[in-house]
Amino acid sequence: MVMNEVQQAYLSRIERLEEQRSLALRRGKRLMWLRLLSFCTAIAALFALFSISVVAATAASLLFLALFALVAIRDVKNQRHISYLDNLITINRDELAAIEGNFAVFDSGQEFFDVKHPYSYDFDIFGQQSIFQMVCRATTVSGKRALASRLQHPLPLNTIDDNLEAVAVLADEVEWRQDFYEAGKRYSASSSNIKSVLEWISIPEKMFESRWLRAILYIMPPITIALAVLWALDILPGVFLLAYGIHLMVYGKFGNGIGIIQSKVSRADSEMRSYSSLLLHIEKASFDGPTLNALKKELEMEGERSSEVMKELSRLVNKLDYRLYWPFMITLGVLLFWDFRVALKMEKWKRKYAPLAQNWVDAVGEMEALTSLATLCYNNPDWTFPKICDGYFTVDAEDAAHPLIPKKQRVANNFRVEEHEKVLLLTGSNMAGKSTFLRTLGVNMVLAYAGSVVCAEKFWVSYVPLRSSMRITDSLVENTSSFYAEIKRLGEIVQAVKEGERPFLLLDEILRGTNSNDRHIGSRALIDLLVEYGVCGIIATHDLTLAQAKETYPETLTNYHFDVQVDANDELFFDYKVKTGICTSLNASILMRKIGLKV
Repeated sequence: MVMNEVQQAYLSRIERLEEQRSLALRRGKRLMWLRLLSFCTAIAALFALFSISVVAATAASLLFLALFALVAIRDVKNQRHISYLDNLITINRDELAAIEGNFAVFDSGQEFFDVKHPYSYDFDIFGQQSIFQMVCRATTVSGKRALASRLQHPLPLNTIDDNLEAVAVLADEVEWRQDFYEAGKRYSASSSNIKSVLEWISIPEKMFESRWLRAILYIMPPITIALAVLWALDILPGVFLLAYGIHLMVYGKFGNGIGIIQSKVSRADSEMRSYSSLLLHIEKASFDGPTLNALKKELEMEGERSSEVMKELSRLVNKLDYRLYWPFMITLGVLLFWDFRVALKMEKWKRKYAPLAQNWVDAVGEMEALTSLATLCYNNPDWTFPKICDGYFTVDAEDAAHPLIPKKQRVANNFRVEEHEKVLLLTGSNMAGKSTFLRTLGVNMVLAYAGSVVCAEKFWVSYVPLRSSMRITDSLVENTSSFYAEIKRLGEIVQAVKEGERPFLLLDEILRGTNSNDRHIGSRALIDLLVEYGVCGIIATHDLTLAQAKETYPETLTNYHFDVQVDANDELFFDYKVKTGICTSLNASILMRKIGLKV
């Protein structure tokens, strides 16, 4: 599939879905008239036949009311189907926008934004127009966390190939992926209520260990109701109040415990319905592969389905929330010990399924992460699956480009790092593409380690820690200048290297906050350190004199550059292609002349 074929597939799917929606809307109109007709006929039959036969009038009326009820049920199902089709149409339109580079409707992952992370801030992994926003098709908190974890922390080396296989399988399952995504969007699953629910599940509840409390919950309601009836018949007046007082005493002693339970699970029923629906889709899936089979195995139960079990907890949470409606509680809730009895059922659920619940939530999260990466794969058929290589450190990239740059504007590069190379010095003019090139390598490495396709024709890379120092900011809160922030960042890198870590480093204009002499001395010292410890890194710099380090390290240091072409009118032209050697064309003086400085 080339790109326009993917777009055409989405357009064709939208067309089919809109046809189905039109049919469903017409069906809805027919059902509306049939419902109105059946109700009016029931009323008419009652009045028309009442004078002839009460029995006949009642029977005919009930018959048409039954028809009304059946039509109403059918209409509700039809409305749900219309909502389902609307969601799918929106999903396909969103994917068309995503192919054009518009990811605004998807979650940005702002909550995972961390300027202190070894590379995520530098590579725009989280935030608006970020890698996370480009990839994310997760609707649950667990799904977003699973995807974020892959982008922040590489998968274990021995699982990457299996994950890539799972992504390839799911990429072809377009309808299943979209149904899975729609199932999550159907309910409000974006809140963090599930975290509180899991906390409640993990903590044993001792309140219901009291046998006399359990006995009161079942014995007192029928006795109290019977006494209320007798009081209404003027038999045993006032005894009901004594019995009702026992109910109030129970609430006085144990009501706070119910309140604590509700504080953990309240309003989470919709979120759990979403998990239930997603679990059902995984249970019914027929795809194969080690990773996908392992996920399905997490859901296996003898004689039960995890989706139904989760739905049952959702129903119980919904029932417990009835205690929030005081008219119900003061009339029936206290009388029936409604919330106590619901909480007791929830406690039984907890004792039986607590060891499994976290696994179910995690399985949903992992599947959402995989379907997100599979959608990225499907939307970009010209991208490739990476190959993780042995040894330290090699990278072999052909036509590698930055995935966040629109396809029509991308400039791809070929780049290869051999194992003997340790320091790659990248010189070049302002705006020539040095920083974008560093991010291109870094982002594609992050995607490769996450088990994803990458924006390249070929991408082979070693499995190593990744560190960067590119976008340094000051902090008023921490009373830290940008220069000191960069020194701290470089200090972390130096310490990690001296402690034995062998990362791949991407460093852009280091020590920019000091004078040129100190910057040169510090940069040269860093090059010496990398060579001494055998650590590979790319250092982008404007300091051309650093390139002379090639004379000291002829085998381990390689010079690369980006250049600029200048015409007779001082107009600048960039090709954004990386080349070997030292940059000889600089543009700062030209730019300064353009703003009126005499240089």
